[in-house]
Amino acid sequence: MRYTLKQLVLSFIVLLSTQAHAEQVGLSQEKSTKYFPEDIFHCYFEGNTKAPLVISPRLEESVDIIAWAKQNQSKIAKAIQEFGAIVFSGFNLTKDDFFTAFEAVTGLKPAGYKGDAPRKKVGENTYESTAVAKGHAIPLHQEVSIGSRDDMPQYISFFCVIPPKEGTGQTQVGNAAKISEEIARLMPDLWKEMTEKTLTYTARYLPEKSLRAKWIQRVNPSHATIKTLFGTEDRKEVEARCQNEGLTYAWDGDWLVVSRKGVPATITVNGKALFCNQIHLERLNPKLCGGWLPYICAKAFVYPSKRVLQFDVQFDDGTPISVKDASTLLTILEKHQEGRNWKKGDLMVLDNATTLHAKTVHSGERKIQVAMAGSVKSRVLLD
Repeated sequence: MRYTLKQLVLSFIVLLSTQAHAEQVGLSQEKSTKYFPEDIFHCYFEGNTKAPLVISPRLEESVDIIAWAKQNQSKIAKAIQEFGAIVFSGFNLTKDDFFTAFEAVTGLKPAGYKGDAPRKKVGENTYESTAVAKGHAIPLHQEVSIGSRDDMPQYISFFCVIPPKEGTGQTQVGNAAKISEEIARLMPDLWKEMTEKTLTYTARYLPEKSLRAKWIQRVNPSHATIKTLFGTEDRKEVEARCQNEGLTYAWDGDWLVVSRKGVPATITVNGKALFCNQIHLERLNPKLCGGWLPYICAKAFVYPSKRVLQFDVQFDDGTPISVKDASTLLTILEKHQEGRNWKKGDLMVLDNATTLHAKTVHSGERKIQVAMAGSVKSRVLLD
């Protein structure tokens, strides 16, 4: 067989790329043995991904992962800091093990959720994942990055009760450091504002029984009602909770408008500013909607005015954030997300400061539970 010069060059590039990936995987697997003994565990990345790190037993039922984790929490904590996201797979865990397994792995009991996405509680501080339609994706983000860093959890964990159809519904991850470097390079003016200014996030919650609320929730199930988020529509109870949580609130007719002011757009880890905001999610934009036509329809029929938008965001000094910038941020984030298919009984744990997570569109039934604990504010670098 005869090869053209172009074919030879392309083959050489592919070979170099394959070798580089193999070296990276080998290096990472070698690093992982510091935390997970190779005679007990098999550590690897799936496909061509570099995250998350998957930990499986060498022999089926050869280790009680909950008992092992309780005795090795410091090692696991260091592994999570180094790799950003790890998945325990193949240990025959069930949904009844989730709370105990999370505590065994992190050394922390699951804490209550303090974000603004609608979540159904399924156990003691364990929840169903954010409710979105099958055809909707959730872009990369850090949990509760729209609020106080005291409320932003150090760890977030996902447990697979029912996996979706293979190739869909993945919980993908992204490296905050790499994302930050690309934003600083491609959007230097916005990055400068992010590192120097704070943000105001605004959320609007629906009255449960209004016809408009039912229409909006049919199109966008993630738009929370007042009752979903606060457990009641009693104004005194809602206002008391807002005051206790330091939230600015106002009533616009029977809608509740809640603002969080002074929220940093970055988080400092080991002396370095990392991306940590939800501008790309809170500023309605064509990329978020899946294209210009869905965006125009959303603006025309679901959110026709700023007064009824589900979310909005701007800098605290009043500087607006353009739709173009929000779309560009989302494009950058999408380039950095990667993941693997869910398997029943998988337990994923993320460092919420350094690792973002996302959900891809899914087919079939998908049931993922969520728990979180700790605070990024008290996060320390482990030696």
